[in-house]
Amino acid sequence: MHIRENKVAQIVGVDVGGSHITAAKVSNDQIVQDSYFERKLDSGADAETILATWLETIRKAIGDPEQYDTSIAVAMPGPFDYENGISLIKGMQKYESLYGLNIRSIFSEQLNIRPENIQFFNDAKCFVQGEATSGAAKGFRKVIGITLGTGVGSAVCTDMHAVDVNRGSSPFLDGIVEEYLSTRWFIERYFQLTGNQIDNVQSLFNGNIITKAREQIFDEFTNNLSDFLQDFVQAELPDAIVIGGGITNAATEFLPRVETKLHASFPQLVVRKTKLWDNASLIGASSALTITQLNILSA
Repeated sequence: MHIRENKVAQIVGVDVGGSHITAAKVSNDQIVQDSYFERKLDSGADAETILATWLETIRKAIGDPEQYDTSIAVAMPGPFDYENGISLIKGMQKYESLYGLNIRSIFSEQLNIRPENIQFFNDAKCFVQGEATSGAAKGFRKVIGITLGTGVGSAVCTDMHAVDVNRGSSPFLDGIVEEYLSTRWFIERYFQLTGNQIDNVQSLFNGNIITKAREQIFDEFTNNLSDFLQDFVQAELPDAIVIGGGITNAATEFLPRVETKLHASFPQLVVRKTKLWDNASLIGASSALTITQLNILSA
């Protein structure tokens, strides 16, 4: 940190998820102690409610605005105009009410922060950037990162520069990747097999679940994930894969078998689950913002 205009410069990382927002100060690729704040929210709510929750959480992470010259780095799901800060999310069953809004302008006005100090980045890109910076993928030259949750995020990080590759929308089986590797696939598949409803992947571990159906579902998911990653690895030839997102909480049910399948074709490939969890996107967004600011200064 340094002093400018009698204020201490700081970066606040923000991670916007399908059902939550987290914000924290990030310094030297680490979360600053006691600066982490998280709020659950309904992504189907009206724009005013969503934005109020976002702003409240970010304000708490910023602290005293008179003391800090703050830059904000936001890990945001797509579709989104990251350069201009405009939400393009539509038909995704989340944040529909924000479509067309200039989130950068709203943040700038409400938080009294210069627009150029507010940057947005793809959430999957931020995840792999964070893991490569100080997490499970640290030390590898080329890394694939995927997030498995309400959607499927995918990014590639080479020499500490991450890019979103959006493989979740790629053709797969009878649809696209996201239809077979996301939370909704688990919910729909369990209903198909049993006629019963579950709320999420974690529900597959409660006492009322039909064990045979659960085993079949994870067998199918393991095969689907392995086939998806096989093509992804063949295209990118990474040194490592890191997997995150909410479904990774059930990693013991599928990750060892996925690793075995991949090693049959790529014996040197390192397969790891996230080390930083939700902090990965906060650290990755901060890292991406720092790189952006350095490029602007050197231009």
